[in-house]
Amino acid sequence: MVILFKDYQKARVQNFFNPGANAKESGYNISQAIIAVGSGGLTGKGVGFGSQSQLKFLPEAQTDFIFAVVAEELGFLGIILVTHFLFHFFSRCFLVLKKINNDFGIIS
Repeated sequence: MVILFKDYQKARVQNFFNPGANAKESGYNISQAIIAVGSGGLTGKGVGFGSQSQLKFLPEAQTDFIFAVVAEELGFLGIILVTHFLFHFFSRCFLVLKKINNDFGIIS
């Protein structure tokens, strides 16, 4: 049998599928992100008032856990709004990209 993954890679996959199994050690970050998303509720706690992100329970909140921070501070409705804006932005980008017919990005 060929071993495809090293031990630490297997542990990461196991933590992804079952973060609660080891919530105080290797599954800590995922568990805190789940708590942050759940505590946001429908309307959120307000920008700058998220307990998980402001009290540094989410390490690297500005990069790795940005979805959890937005969900905690803006809530489910905020996530729907942000997702809508991102979808609209990327769909417009793809429409413009289809019109470009040269290497310099100039629409003619």
